[in-house]
Amino acid sequence: MTDKELELMYKSSKELEPRKELKKKILALAIDTQSPSKTTVAEPKTSVYKRLKLWVPIAACLVLAIIIGAAWGLNSENYQTVYIDVNPSVAIQLNRFDNVSGVEALNKDAQGLLADMDLVGLTAEEALCKVIEAFDKKGYLDGEAELYISTEKNKDTSGELLERLKKRAEETKGNKGYTVNTCRVTEEERESAKDAGISAGKYHVISQIIELDSTYTVEELKDMSMSELKKLQKELRK
Repeated sequence: MTDKELELMYKSSKELEPRKELKKKILALAIDTQSPSKTTVAEPKTSVYKRLKLWVPIAACLVLAIIIGAAWGLNSENYQTVYIDVNPSVAIQLNRFDNVSGVEALNKDAQGLLADMDLVGLTAEEALCKVIEAFDKKGYLDGEAELYISTEKNKDTSGELLERLKKRAEETKGNKGYTVNTCRVTEEERESAKDAGISAGKYHVISQIIELDSTYTVEELKDMSMSELKKLQKELRK
C-alpha cells in the first residue's frame, strides 16, 4: 500500500481522519507484510570427499617420511663385511646397495693407513682401490706380497661381489708383482676371527695351516703377514 492510496482512503472516509501516528503504523505494517520472511540458512556440511582432500597431502607427507627413513636406514646399516689383508687388515662394512657404511682397522698397521681416509658412501670397488693405493704407497705390496680379499659366504651367496672385487684388484694391480687371492668365509670363521682380534680372511688361512699342522696356534700365527702365512702353508703342503 502506497502513501497516495492511503491519502485517497482517508479523504473518501470521514470516519478515518488522517493521523500521522496511525498512518505511520499502517505503512510500517504494510512494508513488513510485503518484505520476504527471514529464514535461517543452515551451513552446508563438509562432504566426505572434501575431508579426504584435506587428508591426502598429510598422508602423502607421512608416506614420504617413512620411505626416506627406510632408505636412510638401509643406506647406513652394516649388511656385510669385506676383509682386505696384506699385513694391515681392514674391514669394510657395506650396506645392501654395496656402498660403504663403515670402516674398521683390525691392527696397528691399518690404523695409520685409515687415519686420513674417508671411504663412507663409496662403492665397494672404489673403497677397495683406495685401500690398495694406500697399501702400495706404504710399501706393503712390494715384492711377493699377498693381497687377500674375503667376503661373507652367507651374504655374498653367489660370490658375485667377490668376483667383482677380484677383477677390480687385478685391474688396479697392473704389472706389479703382488698376488691377489680371494675367499668367502663362514659365519663361524667370522665369529672366531672376531674373538681372536683378526680379520676373517686371515683366520681362514690360519685355520687351514692348523689343519695341516695342529702344533700351530692362532695366537702364534695371527701377527704374520699374508705372504708369510701363504709361504708356510705351501711348505706344509709339500
